[in-house]
Amino acid sequence: MHPAYSMPEDSLLHYAFCRYTHYAMTDIEKDYDAVLIGMPYEHRVKWVNALREQNVSVLFANGPVFDEYREMNNRAEIGLNWSSMDDLNARVFELMAMKLCPVINRVSDLARLGFRDGQHYSGFSDVNEAVEKVLWAKEHPEEAKMIADVAYNKVHTDNLTYDKLVDDVLKGCKLL
Repeated sequence: MHPAYSMPEDSLLHYAFCRYTHYAMTDIEKDYDAVLIGMPYEHRVKWVNALREQNVSVLFANGPVFDEYREMNNRAEIGLNWSSMDDLNARVFELMAMKLCPVINRVSDLARLGFRDGQHYSGFSDVNEAVEKVLWAKEHPEEAKMIADVAYNKVHTDNLTYDKLVDDVLKGCKLL
């Protein structure tokens, strides 16, 4: 549970990705620059509108899950995320597992898990910097792909999957 939602006695468990649902698809046309599948919070809508004003094509939707979610994400090179409460949400891990260049807001838990800004993701703190980071990724596709590859390798090497989290919980409860 993220500190924003937890009580002092709670154990912190981060989100993860599912290797059977969140993976890169090479057979899908990349017909968008960026993608954000999630709630249309005001700060996200403002960001997407600002990107579109800069001629960045953004697939922005709420609701798709499983295969449709994966397929929609794989239609872009850049994965967008802006959490609502300084939380490291599931989308961060999912974007990395699908080999998208993650442009995400800086949250406290990223460093705790060993993620580094500029290496595993392109971080931002406000809408102007968020637009700037997406424009950079669009204008520097080779460097953006390197970030995507490093992020992909990290979530797989560190086994940041739901299967691993469940095993850890079961072992912690001495049920496995």
